[in-house]
Parts: sequence; C-alpha cells; structure tokens
Amino acid sequence: MLIKSQQYSEQISSDLATAVSTIERCKSTLQDRRADRSHFETICQRARQFTETHGIEPLLIQQLGHTRRQRYADGSSDARDDHIEKSQEMQQQEEEDSFYVNVYLSAMDCPVVDLTTRYGDSILPVVRQMMVFSACNLHSMAGITENDVNTFCENYGLESGVVVRELNSFKPIFRDSHRLVCMTDVVSNVPASHNDEAQDYDATGDRWIQHTYLQPYHLLHQLSGFPTLLTVYKV
Repeated sequence: MLIKSQQYSEQISSDLATAVSTIERCKSTLQDRRADRSHFETICQRARQFTETHGIEPLLIQQLGHTRRQRYADGSSDARDDHIEKSQEMQQQEEEDSFYVNVYLSAMDCPVVDLTTRYGDSILPVVRQMMVFSACNLHSMAGITENDVNTFCENYGLESGVVVRELNSFKPIFRDSHRLVCMTDVVSNVPASHNDEAQDYDATGDRWIQHTYLQPYHLLHQLSGFPTLLTVYKV
C-alpha cells in the first residue's frame, strides 16, 4: 500500500507540473476568444450551415413565423412585407446578441474563473519549479541557481541556497548512478506471452520514471550528505 501511495503521489506531482503550460495556454485561448466576437460569429455560421444541411428549422425562425410575401402581376411585392422581413431580421439579430451576452460570454467566463481559482498565480510558479527536481531535469548539464527554486523553497520554508548547493552536487552523482537504482516496484509485471503489451508497459514505465521524482528519491535514501534535498523529495 505504501508503494502504491508513493506511485500515485509521484504521478499527481508529475501531472501537475506538466499541466502548468497547458493551463496557461487554455486560459489565454479562452480569454482571446471571449474578447473577439468573430469566434462567436463563426460558431453561429457553422450552426446555420448544420441546420440547412440537415433540414432543421431553428426554433427562433419557428417563433417568428412564416410570412408569405405577396407578389403582384408585375413581380413587385407589398412594401409592408419588406417591413415585416426587416423586423424579423432585426429580431433575429437581437436574439443572437442576447445569446452572445447571456450564454456565450458566460460559457467563456466559467472555465476561466474556475482555472484561475484552482490554479492561481500563487501556485503555478511553485508547481513549475517542481520540475527542477524531476529525474529528466537532473540529467541536464546546466547548473541550478536560486532563481530556479526560490518560489518553491519559500512556499515550503526551505533555504534556497542550501537546496541549490545540494542539488548541484547531487546532479552528477545521479547522472552516473541512476541506472543502478532499482525501479522494479514501479514497472508492472506483464506475462512474457504478451510481448506487445509488455513493451507498452515498459515504455510507459520509462517515461513515468523520467518525469517523476521517485528515482532520485530512492538514490538519496542510499546516500548521505544531502539532508535538505531529501526533505525536498519527501515534500
């Protein structure tokens, strides 16, 4: 149960860290589409094309009713019919404007507000800096500075200078020794007869190990001299 709990915790942390850019991109897209009515007009145009293609009469048109234009022998029509048609077009435009304000804008606002509430400006930088401690980042040759972890350390009451010093000392050790760390507890056992399925599990397990924190966490437990960094991975 403890191993399973660790796996779920690691997966959640990885998902959150990877999701930061996705969240910010979604918020930006929703805000842009809210500010630009042309996107709403495109949706309306597609809706009209769909109803015409499938022979569906919109409810608004049904409510406005069908007015048959009276034609005279010379082909002209009654001016009153023109006035009725223009009134119907104005009413249809008013209905679209009302839908835009009461439905479309609300539909754009709800997810933006929800994303902002769940992932506010105070938590996103912390989650983003979590990736500094992931296994894949430890393979990079670039050194870590206090600016890379200051928000994370401040949030958890850690000394950023100590964390950076231990992390930069640990990175080359991890690059040289990570293959010696036993990770069989996070790779599912698949019968040998299911070769394709086994390969899929292996590939997924490798990606999962690379983007989470369990492998460096295991190695830190076998070393001494990194007490603050071990505390970071326990967080």
